[in-house]
Amino acid sequence: MNSIERLYPGITIVRLRRNYRCTPQIIAAGATVLENAGQTDDSVAAAADGAAIRVLTATDARDEGAAIATVLREVAGRQRPWRSCAVLARTVAQLTEVSHTLAAAGVPTRLQGRTSRNSALGSALSEANAHRNQADLVTWIERITADPDADPVRARVAEAADRFVAQGTGMTFRTWVELHSPFDDLETVETDDAVDLLTFHAAKGREWPTVIIAGAETGLVPHSSASTAAQRDEEARLLYVACTRARERLIITWAAHRNGRPTKPSPLITDIDTAAEGASADSAVAPTVARLPRAAPDPVYVALVAWRRNAARAAQVEPATICSDESLRAVAQVRPTTIEAVAALTDLGPLAAARVAPRLLAALNRAV
Repeated sequence: MNSIERLYPGITIVRLRRNYRCTPQIIAAGATVLENAGQTDDSVAAAADGAAIRVLTATDARDEGAAIATVLREVAGRQRPWRSCAVLARTVAQLTEVSHTLAAAGVPTRLQGRTSRNSALGSALSEANAHRNQADLVTWIERITADPDADPVRARVAEAADRFVAQGTGMTFRTWVELHSPFDDLETVETDDAVDLLTFHAAKGREWPTVIIAGAETGLVPHSSASTAAQRDEEARLLYVACTRARERLIITWAAHRNGRPTKPSPLITDIDTAAEGASADSAVAPTVARLPRAAPDPVYVALVAWRRNAARAAQVEPATICSDESLRAVAQVRPTTIEAVAALTDLGPLAAARVAPRLLAALNRAV
């Protein structure tokens, strides 16, 4: 007897098993989440057979964000508007990180109900605030201002940061921005067409044709704060809710490393793809679920990483001290031909560029 029957003896409970929103594949995926937590769901899909459930493994949070941007462009870049898609995650912190990546990729987002052109602003401010050493900040400013194709929002942040450095206030750039509000004209701009970014909790009662669930890994799903059996059961129900917000397409992502630590896929998504195979509204169908194939690594980038590893070994330093992964990716993509171009494209300062760029260009020439 459940709580309603105890409170209202003699009440008649009618269970509505038929789900008119989700495809059979999505219903099967949600049921698998609950089964993995020792719970059950007897929902039956009334909708027609649908698209494959995709499970994507990323190397880290950055790779995950890039994959999400790619999937959104695949879906919304055809006939669908951005608002037909949502990215759901367990925590706001995850969504904030995703919003920065999507902004850099030109994908408009609505974070927890707030639409902003300026997930781009937040991303640029995060870049600037990451340079706590003023010399590093100056190098970042020079790199942005020297780039004729720099994003206008990043250019505005670099311009403000230059004024901050010139004033020599002694405070941090973050504090200076809070005091002077130099970006008030760039604040939230409402638009109807944006990808919704919501936590599992905030997504209750909502639905979208396409849903991407990000960060489906240990420590996040179920969340590490769930210490009792009842709390873990609730975490499973939250993931079930997230899955069944999708009407037509469900994509699930997890990162093998997050915050510098290795992770594993959530036990709640075990067999979630294979469990949906053969699911249909009224009869068995051929398997339709497949993992999203991993893109082949850029051979030029791989060659540059190998060069950096060998150079670091010879110098007996960590590879990241020579140049960052971001710099290598930029060089592999743009393929500069001069030291000046390398300096403008990467996070190397003028002195470091003069020392590292000739060897980096030589490695690039060998790779291409």
